Amino acid sequence: MAGRLIEVELRVHDVDRSLRFYRDLLGLPLGQPEVHQDGGARHVHAAWGSWAEGARDFLLFNIYPAEAGQESRANVGFAVEDLDEVHATLERAGVDVLNPPEVRSWGRTGVYRDPDGNTISVTEQPRERSEVSGTEPRA
Repeated sequence: MAGRLIEVELRVHDVDRSLRFYRDLLGLPLGQPEVHQDGGARHVHAAWGSWAEGARDFLLFNIYPAEAGQESRANVGFAVEDLDEVHATLERAGVDVLNPPEVRSWGRTGVYRDPDGNTISVTEQPRERSEVSGTEPRA
């Protein structure tokens, strides 16, 4: 049985600041901060797909507070529909741009730093082959 990614969890210094970055600037569907009924830390999350048994399309993105003295360092990638719009939004917000959008073999990608120093890649998947290769799409 092959394993698959089902969760990405960031430990951050300020959950509300990260919520604003990921929800308001990147547009991720993060809910309001919550604490589970059985206790635990105040956190936020976004989910894609279904957690139903046998589902192959589930992914959970969590943002939890870091423990005292814990560093927050991760590399996370997100797909967006309009990279130019997201890039402009991030620049206006003063986000650290590590690599501005550029065409790569998998699509156009920009790399940014979130409020806790994590590296975030944002990719616009090509709608047609010509956007990546420079060739005309086939009829």
